[in-house]
Amino acid sequence: MAALIGCTNVITYKIAADGVEISTMSVEADVGFDRRGVNPDREVDVPFPDIKLTINISTTASASEVDKIKRDLAKFCPLAKVFRQADTTIDEEWVVTRPTASGPRLNPGVGRGIW
Repeated sequence: MAALIGCTNVITYKIAADGVEISTMSVEADVGFDRRGVNPDREVDVPFPDIKLTINISTTASASEVDKIKRDLAKFCPLAKVFRQADTTIDEEWVVTRPTASGPRLNPGVGRGIW
């Protein structure tokens, strides 16, 4: 799940790099897990039936710009695509806040080799 969180973070920043500033971002995952598949006597088709991602961003972007980021994230995050093709439901909850004039302007440096 850490890889999905990382992919969500990186792809969101890459999409936003086309003119949208994201001051801060965090991603949390709440994952459903079918434990019946843990034992070697039973196979389950979808071990992770549902994933809820809470994506918190602070941005000055308009609602339409944020909507574009959401749409493009679903198209370009390869791990999310793999999960969805395996019949895992991914529910994204976006929490968008506007930065304050005195707040920190953090950017994790995606694309700059800082990771």
